[in-house]
Amino acid sequence: MLKENENVTSPITEQPSVDPNSTLGLAPLLNNQSLILKRRMKPFICDCEVDLKYDIHAGNEGEIVYKASEKSNSWQKCCLGSFRAVEININDIANRRVIHIERPLGCFGCCCSILYPFCNAEFMVRVSDIFIGSIRERASWWYPVFHIFDEEGTQIFKVRGPGLVRFAPRKIVFNVTRHLVPFEGLVASITKKWQGLCFENVNLITNYDIEFFSRNTLSLKEKALILSATFLIETTLYAEF
Repeated sequence: MLKENENVTSPITEQPSVDPNSTLGLAPLLNNQSLILKRRMKPFICDCEVDLKYDIHAGNEGEIVYKASEKSNSWQKCCLGSFRAVEININDIANRRVIHIERPLGCFGCCCSILYPFCNAEFMVRVSDIFIGSIRERASWWYPVFHIFDEEGTQIFKVRGPGLVRFAPRKIVFNVTRHLVPFEGLVASITKKWQGLCFENVNLITNYDIEFFSRNTLSLKEKALILSATFLIETTLYAEF
């Protein structure tokens, strides 16, 4: 009888670990090498009272794989604009939250370069309520730079855009490179598409193309962070309200 029970283990001694890479909600990031982020057209009412909403499409087929919505204070929208605190939920097509992004109230921009990293825009990213990393603005005087960190605070990516990104009548490409691994080249790109003079001036809609170049080296968690970086670019540079 003792030999029969030697290999019996208590069910409470082995606890399964939760890995964000195995989360079913990230399946669209596994199956697609490109995504399209579209801000929905806002109704013609006070911008301060409208939360921004987005659709995320699969780049190859065009079907919607995620829906995202921003939650922010109306007073902060009207008075602080892009400096406001932001909370963004990215849900799957069944309306289950997959990615949660949060940015506290703070100042950012070129004037805060001497106070980095204590006075810059920063997104905290969670997948299924598990913290997976953060995206932080690196203040510069000419071109926008964002750093992506993993859950341990180690920088893994650098996102860099060109100069004059806010009002240029052209598409704007933000290149994503792996930190301290220059030989790997670009791992992804985030491209803000030019919508034409009418849409850009009235600020009705914004489109981004997200391309992942390193199919075998980017984990689902890293793709989720790059997708989240697109929202930091959007809320910091283009979505004033």
